[in-house]
Amino acid sequence: STSFWLDETGTWWIVKDGAAEAVRRSLSWSGQSPLFYLIEWCSSRLFGLNEFALRIPSVLAMSGTACLLHRIAERLFDRATAAVCTYVFLCAGSFYAIDARPYALAILCLSASAWALLRWLDTRRSLDAILYVITAALVVYAHCILSLGLVPGVIYAAVRARNDWRRLAWLGVLQIAILLLSIPLLPELRT
Repeated sequence: STSFWLDETGTWWIVKDGAAEAVRRSLSWSGQSPLFYLIEWCSSRLFGLNEFALRIPSVLAMSGTACLLHRIAERLFDRATAAVCTYVFLCAGSFYAIDARPYALAILCLSASAWALLRWLDTRRSLDAILYVITAALVVYAHCILSLGLVPGVIYAAVRARNDWRRLAWLGVLQIAILLLSIPLLPELRT
């Protein structure tokens, strides 16, 4: 009687028979990386194989996204603008928080990669560059189509670094690292 059992039965079916089966089914049936389904499997082992357990990872991911978005907007603008941005985001995208699908996880990873990229642009710390590469690659693993959301960040970084050829070169190296980390997904990306 709930939307979960009408729209998201696939997630339940993929994770219901264990981690190994979740990996196999995610690759063969959904054509996606097993990352999201392994998170769902862990949640179902903690809270039982039910609607609550399969929705809670998305609730947590969107909560993390709201926090990151607030920090990003505060860094780029100010506190008042950050509050408005976060409110608008929650109004427009909060439905992803109740979905037992990989969208909320991908949006969290996308927000984390933007946060790490901004920090790297400001501080030039290697740790921020590494976090950017990892979180950007996780976007591809969470949902490959949402990896298109990485492009505006790269354009923003290139514009900010346009007069610094070393920073532009490092930005290129970071993009290559993301591509290399995404190589295991080539079969899924083809489908």
